[in-house]
Amino acid sequence: MTKAVQVWDLPTAEQLAQAASLADAMDLPHTAAQALVRRGLASPDDATRFLELGPSDLHDPLMLAECGDAARRVQQAIEDDEKIVVHGDYDADGICGTALLVRGLRRLGALVEPFLPDRQRDGYGVAARLIDHAGERGVGLLITVDTGSNASTELARAAAMGIDVIVCDHHRFDERPAGVRYFLNPLREDSGYPHTQLCGAGVAQKLLTALHRLRGLDDQPGLDLAAIATVADQVGLNRENRALVQLGLEQVRRSSEPGLRALVNVCRIDGSGLDSADIGFQIAPRINAAGRIEKARSALDLLLATGTAEASRRATHLDELNGQRRELDRVVSADALEQAAAQVKVDDPAALVLWSEAWHRGVVGVSAAKVVEAFARPAMLFALEGDVAVGSARSVPGVDLKAALDSCAKLMDRYGGHAAAAGATLKPDNLPQLREQLAAAVQGIAHDQRPADHFIDALLQPGDLDPRLARFLYSMGPFGNGNRPLRLAATGARLASAPRLIKEQHLRLGLRHGEDELGVIAFGRARSWLPVASSSERLDVSFGLRHRPGSRWSQWEFIGEEIRAAGQESGESA
Repeated sequence: MTKAVQVWDLPTAEQLAQAASLADAMDLPHTAAQALVRRGLASPDDATRFLELGPSDLHDPLMLAECGDAARRVQQAIEDDEKIVVHGDYDADGICGTALLVRGLRRLGALVEPFLPDRQRDGYGVAARLIDHAGERGVGLLITVDTGSNASTELARAAAMGIDVIVCDHHRFDERPAGVRYFLNPLREDSGYPHTQLCGAGVAQKLLTALHRLRGLDDQPGLDLAAIATVADQVGLNRENRALVQLGLEQVRRSSEPGLRALVNVCRIDGSGLDSADIGFQIAPRINAAGRIEKARSALDLLLATGTAEASRRATHLDELNGQRRELDRVVSADALEQAAAQVKVDDPAALVLWSEAWHRGVVGVSAAKVVEAFARPAMLFALEGDVAVGSARSVPGVDLKAALDSCAKLMDRYGGHAAAAGATLKPDNLPQLREQLAAAVQGIAHDQRPADHFIDALLQPGDLDPRLARFLYSMGPFGNGNRPLRLAATGARLASAPRLIKEQHLRLGLRHGEDELGVIAFGRARSWLPVASSSERLDVSFGLRHRPGSRWSQWEFIGEEIRAAGQESGESA
């Protein structure tokens, strides 16, 4: 499919002049100052406040409604040797949040066991079989992480059995779930919390911090796992979440936890330079692979491992599962993209609903994201399994997916999620009607389906690849949803060497830009990039930039995004 025409949105002459003043005032490379100006941080005061993060940016957990009371209930359970169960979810947020609480509570002397639902057996939400099992075993306290806000039936049953319930969640809900004693969710209208963007593990981290406070400990436990979950779940990186991820990444880099160390090693990441991109593209997919392909418990057991040998064995297994996940995703994505192209050609719907008996339920969410990227509209993919269809959906900015699905609720047996992602199960016979109703619902939501301009944060200035720029990249991050990675451009660059094809689909370009040599790698773009690179004397190239101090190749990593012949005002993106 040919990509839509995009106009490169480059810094204006006025912005370049502002950047020059800011660079002088803050002793920054001009490239860094451009990026700040382009993001609305043109004054030294605004720029400094954005760049300087620390523990003081983490809000008091007691600001979250009922968190203090919930912490006291957990403390009582520890003192009374009550049995505690932590019920998570099978994605990275739920797995990390479960590990965070189980690890933290065990270190405080709690009798606590984890439970993760099985994607195939239990589906989405709180597992009814866990409630029955907990009642039989005399469990006194159930804590849910990344689930529970819409589980009134199951949690009311737990309460009827005499089990106190604490919910640590961030998903939308219509009303307070029945049977819940303490409901920790920043989306509560009376939550009292300054923002609504905590992930499930982030809420769990607040509960554990409040518990530490009760015990006279002034620290921030569990930031390592909360940081991984925050990046993996793609919640908004507002100021607190940026601080949480930055501080959590520092904990991961120096971690002595066998499971985390083994996971970093199997990803072949230089631990000292680990950043949010490593979490998003290496660590989180391996954690998620367990719940998608096998049992989520495989990832949880790795994170809770106490021995080096055990951790290494479990990390290797997770890596193998991720390889299987990638192959399944490749097959499902290719089929889904073909289906989507045919559907768009026929009636160009505002949302895409696709399904197949050949698809694996564990990867439909990942594949849905690729359909969204290709067609710039929400997509929902379903794996057909006999008399049930199990699906996952992803959205685009401006379309609240959960709100759109609410209008189709009568067609689904179960569903849940938030603005950007959701999951559902329904009868296969309802899929054609869901396709029509979801498209109509999305059509009624005002949003722009035009391809966005190709926004360039800064024009790379020759000589700016220095330690000051490396420090700036660190301070500007962590990057993710709500604080996207910087996109730079080198204009008028020349080829320094012949383009090199890698595995028939990737392309490596050696570029000469002033006195700098840039080694740009364009993943999956060989077919579109090679003709442009081979036929143009000078090139404009946009790329993401990462500083990799421990790399054996180059400390600067250039991830190619778009290429064009130098000087074009607009044109078809390659």
